[in-house]
Amino acid sequence: PPLEGVDAVVFAVQHKEYQEMDVVGWVKTNNLVLLDANNVLTQKQVFDIAKHDLKIEFIGKGIK
Repeated sequence: PPLEGVDAVVFAVQHKEYQEMDVVGWVKTNNLVLLDANNVLTQKQVFDIAKHDLKIEFIGKGIK
């Protein structure tokens, strides 16, 4: 979906569709924060997000 007017995206449920999506391609042109609240995103997705300097926070992973 379009991200106009969105400040943050919260991933809280481990749907297969979330783990297969191109998160960077979806959010890269928006200045928003991603929150992985339940270890939803894959390790590859997290590395891609970090590589592109996108804002991401975690709950329950012990990562800062």
